Amino acid sequence: MGSSALEAVGGGAAAPPPDHSEGEAGTYPEQPRVAIVGVPNCGKSMLFNRLTGASATSSNYPYTTTEIEERQVELNRRRYTCIDTPAISGLELTAEEEAPTVEMLRSNPPDIIVQCMDAGNLNRSLLLAAELADLEIPTVVCLNMIDEASGRGIFVQPDKLSEELGVPVSATCALDGRG
Repeated sequence: MGSSALEAVGGGAAAPPPDHSEGEAGTYPEQPRVAIVGVPNCGKSMLFNRLTGASATSSNYPYTTTEIEERQVELNRRRYTCIDTPAISGLELTAEEEAPTVEMLRSNPPDIIVQCMDAGNLNRSLLLAAELADLEIPTVVCLNMIDEASGRGIFVQPDKLSEELGVPVSATCALDGRG
């Protein structure tokens, strides 16, 4: 895994993400900031670990990640700053643990958002997807935990989800690196 999600928004054949910090259309940062965002227990930290080689704590408890963590990653000869964020349910705070992520998205937005979704629990992520779209930051969805979803008889079609959301969708399993 590791490459397909970022390639979908700027690491591969697609154009690199715009530099929101410059405010100038068509300019690109030297090292784009990529924030992994999602609801609790969707596999954000596992995806972060897979992409960066880090060992951020990953567990099946809500709000395990309580601070923003950044790591550098190189993909296809391009460097990125990958950001692991505490879980959020939406852009309106519902728990104190969500504050660092919401604050970052509003006051120091990343160049790219990777929204991590649990393939077996999409309904939990769709409101957040709509709110993230309103931020107008290039986004890609990692349809994560496809192994668990298929084991429960749930099969999501990434191309159809992409069409509905208007963003690239990559089916992934951060646990074993598929996608």
